[in-house]
Amino acid sequence: LVALLGMGGIGKTALAARVAQALSQDFDYLVWRSLRNAPPLEALLTELVPFLSNQQDSVCSVARLMHWLRQSRCLVVLDNCETILKGGERAGQFRQGYENYEDLIRTIGQGNHQSCLLLTSREKPAEISAIEGLDPAVRTLQIGGSPEGALAVLETRQLTGSQAEKEKLCDRYGYSPLALQIVGGSIRDVFSGNIALFLEENPPLFNGAKKLLDSQFARLIPLEKTVMYWLAINRDWTSIAGLMADIYPKCIKRKLLEALESLCWRSLVEQRGNLYSQQPVIMEYVTDCLTEQLGDELLSPKTFAAETYASSMVRRYALIKTTVKDFIRHSQERLILQPVAERLHQAHRSPRPYLKNHLQKLKAVGAPKIGYGAGNLINLGCALNVDFTGLDLSNLAIWQAHLVDAKLHWVNWANTQFRSTRFSQPLAPIFHLAYSPDGSRLAAVDGSGLITVFEAQGYSPALTIKASENWAMGLGFSPDGRYLIGEGMAHGVNVWDSATGELIHALAGHSGLLAALTFSPQENVFLSAGADDFIL
Repeated sequence: LVALLGMGGIGKTALAARVAQALSQDFDYLVWRSLRNAPPLEALLTELVPFLSNQQDSVCSVARLMHWLRQSRCLVVLDNCETILKGGERAGQFRQGYENYEDLIRTIGQGNHQSCLLLTSREKPAEISAIEGLDPAVRTLQIGGSPEGALAVLETRQLTGSQAEKEKLCDRYGYSPLALQIVGGSIRDVFSGNIALFLEENPPLFNGAKKLLDSQFARLIPLEKTVMYWLAINRDWTSIAGLMADIYPKCIKRKLLEALESLCWRSLVEQRGNLYSQQPVIMEYVTDCLTEQLGDELLSPKTFAAETYASSMVRRYALIKTTVKDFIRHSQERLILQPVAERLHQAHRSPRPYLKNHLQKLKAVGAPKIGYGAGNLINLGCALNVDFTGLDLSNLAIWQAHLVDAKLHWVNWANTQFRSTRFSQPLAPIFHLAYSPDGSRLAAVDGSGLITVFEAQGYSPALTIKASENWAMGLGFSPDGRYLIGEGMAHGVNVWDSATGELIHALAGHSGLLAALTFSPQENVFLSAGADDFIL
């Protein structure tokens, strides 16, 4: 029993075909069956048993199949086994109605016979994991993109270039045979097969490659397109839970699983257990489609009208996400946000009035204002260096907005719904302020128990201290400015080094919130009053 495992389009089927051809003389029977349409085991056995018995046996069971595998040397290839495995659960579990394939794998893997079962799959079946360490006759081979295979694809396309140029092209497309077949056709047709010219231009997808993917993309149902857009936005392996959190309006999980399964059959997504992504060339294509359509919508005067906004892409997809790793967000900014922002800048040289106008329109559309639209407009404003000072952003749903470097003085946030929005400092109510004795620093404690020390010149944050889990009204500097005193965990009083934030003392005594502090003007002695009615 041998299993060839790897991403879709990486060449598992081609390798299995090459193996079958090379070993055909060593076997009495060669059977190739694709499981792409997920046939029940009974249907598969109905084909295998009569064929291997020369039509002598009509009892189609695993036991009878094993009998004929003992009688003759048979090579049975089952291609695309991932279609009988579940998505969205622990990797390698069989779909409902296909659990009897476990019995087939276990029986052939552990049974005594002179034949071989060769499987290809994007995901290792759990039953193989259970038996491969117990029997040396059971093996798995993970297939990845290989330089040799990728270069062979370029040779079939009759492309010209130095060895270094070919290797650079292969590396750019992750050594994926599918991606190189697509781009190789475009290089041959547009650049006369000259790899150097293609690399010099560094073009996006175009003509032949784009038309090929256009025809595939046009066959997708709406939810499949939604999944493809979000995988391109995420630009990394994405779980089903992650897609469920991203997609708006919400979809039924069953429908999402069906869409992912369909995309697997179409070889448009890569699967790693219950994580999904796209091959580089496909991700590039989908990203181009996304930015083009978002740009068209933002330039259309009808997009933010109440009757059209609800179904708009501006509302349903985020240009960037704050919940991903920083390097992925930087990629989103460069490949998605910036191209759309550039189109907006070309059409509106002064983007602030445009953004202000459309943000005000969102307030008038009622319930459909919920979604990614306001966050997208704000992120576009940040990309275009718009000063948000004094803007009225009240009564909006602001999702996935990255406002770390935005100028937000005197912005009206009243009744604003924030979701996954990132600020330079936590957005929580301030309960107490205290200046240092020399007036150079300002300390503030917010409703989450976080103390932030600002430089009074420019009020830039210099230090943050996670003081407690509660808000407190007592906070202050010692008379010499060396120490910062405030509430600590479990209502104690903590003394920190005001320059480094290092905890110097943790003083017990209060059982309630710290209400006030006062200091002796000459000495580092202070009194604390708590909500427990005690003064210490």
